[in-house]
Amino acid sequence: DLRSLREGRAAPDAPWVKRGTRHLTLDLPEVLPSDAGSFLRMLDALEPKLGRLFAHLGSPGALPVLIHCGSGKGRACVGVAVILLALGVSQPDVARDFAENQADGADPRLLDGLFARVTEAGGIEPYLARHSVSPSDLERLRSQALE
Repeated sequence: DLRSLREGRAAPDAPWVKRGTRHLTLDLPEVLPSDAGSFLRMLDALEPKLGRLFAHLGSPGALPVLIHCGSGKGRACVGVAVILLALGVSQPDVARDFAENQADGADPRLLDGLFARVTEAGGIEPYLARHSVSPSDLERLRSQALE
């Protein structure tokens, strides 16, 4: 759950979402409107929590996973984009997935800032390491997701 704690209290998940699952709330602020600058602000909020997210995703039995925010247009998209890059999906394919999975056909260039940060870091692995993602958590996620 990538919503803020306040959002989660105001609109709790349905009981079936938490039944039989492990729940992780990352408490990311809602950032509006959805433009290139807001996507970078979402990434700024997510980066300090990437270690926790990947530790959770790499733990035994973590998959399949449901990742959501308030509307699925911002925080969830940024989070899923980072995860897809970590799994080896190319930037063009991540951008295409993003655009195709938005009801309003969002502009895939909204992810350009994320792609630039990953590229400037030297690739997804150095980028994740810079943000406290352990190689073992990344490897466990890849092993589970790509088996």
